[in-house]
Amino acid sequence: STGGGARLTLDQAVQMQRELYAAFSEDDFRERLDELEERVGKAGENYTKEHTDLFLTVQDEILPRYGFDRGQRGVIQMLKEVAQFNDDEQFQRNRATLNELLGLTRTAEQEKGAQEARQEASASAALASQPAGARGEGLGVALPGRPVAVPEPPRITEHLSWRPASMMNLGGMPSAAPAPVDGEGRGHAETTRPLRVANGI
Repeated sequence: STGGGARLTLDQAVQMQRELYAAFSEDDFRERLDELEERVGKAGENYTKEHTDLFLTVQDEILPRYGFDRGQRGVIQMLKEVAQFNDDEQFQRNRATLNELLGLTRTAEQEKGAQEARQEASASAALASQPAGARGEGLGVALPGRPVAVPEPPRITEHLSWRPASMMNLGGMPSAAPAPVDGEGRGHAETTRPLRVANGI
């Protein structure tokens, strides 16, 4: 049936790979692919719509035989369908051979460069998602392209500073010393009032 309803067995998927390989190996297709690669480069280096259009001249003949639509839609249907066989060694080898035939594989140097770029992008994203302390900022840790951040010493506020009781009444602060009493043993109101206010009483 057509319309993307294909359910392939492994044998059918391998047979489809063989048919694709035979068609992609024909002289006419090879000449057109060589000419395209001379102009724009291999598909693995610079994939273009021209590559897609050329590949479809073969895929449109073969994929419908296996129940897939014509055009890019059929290619996507096929790729989803055959993903179930990705763990099969024979299928993997055939896929690698097809990709190499179509110039879709990268050289070892290109793959290394792409892997390094992915790792760098991943490291940058991970670094950006961490809080400042975890990134080493403010901890005196040197990061590439960033100056060393010197930690700021803790600030001890005046509330934590020790002062003798005799100096606490400087600047309008309430005195911690006992309030002086008059001859009758009562405290002076002007001395004790600031103390009561300061304690929230």
